[in-house]
Amino acid sequence: MVDRVYDVAKTFGEPLVIGGPNRESWRQAPGGDSFVESLSIANSLAQSAQYLVIFADLPFLKAESIHAFLSNCDPEAGFNYPVIPVELCMKEYPQLPRTSLKLREGHFTGGNICLIERTACQSALPIVERAYAARKSPIQLGKIAGFSTLIRMVGAKTIPKAVTIRGLEKSVGKFLKVPVKGVITYAADIGTDIDSYEQYQAITRG
Repeated sequence: MVDRVYDVAKTFGEPLVIGGPNRESWRQAPGGDSFVESLSIANSLAQSAQYLVIFADLPFLKAESIHAFLSNCDPEAGFNYPVIPVELCMKEYPQLPRTSLKLREGHFTGGNICLIERTACQSALPIVERAYAARKSPIQLGKIAGFSTLIRMVGAKTIPKAVTIRGLEKSVGKFLKVPVKGVITYAADIGTDIDSYEQYQAITRG
């Protein structure tokens, strides 16, 4: 999967691979002990004001889907994140269940790429690190994220029509202290990653 994602990514320039298998032909750096550490390494080595993070577990990734996402990104946002209608993923890849959230605009799953502004990421990293450490404790996460953000996330689970993408953008942006944009993207391949060996077996059987 890493080789496949690399081949797609190199159509946009020379990728920087963080961690993973060693390839002499790659521009590569060792990964950190956590996702946040690896993100920090990537951010420190990025050579442009904005850069695209692509996760390595995207077996169906297409370059045209990335182009579609980038064409709708907000150049003023610190983080542009794709949100994909979950029914597209279930239609194209029914063997791979997805985590999703019902909002006023529809039923969405998150993508596995992100357009990041370097200075915004640097300022947000300490907050992201604290949130990542507390990700399994809703109470601790609520203390870090703030009451209004927590209420919106709970509301999206219990009263879907009450929460909008714009509302979540504001809450998460306030939490991270940088502008955040949720980009609706009609590309199931961006929202379909492999989280377990059982899922890997499901796609290889197909």
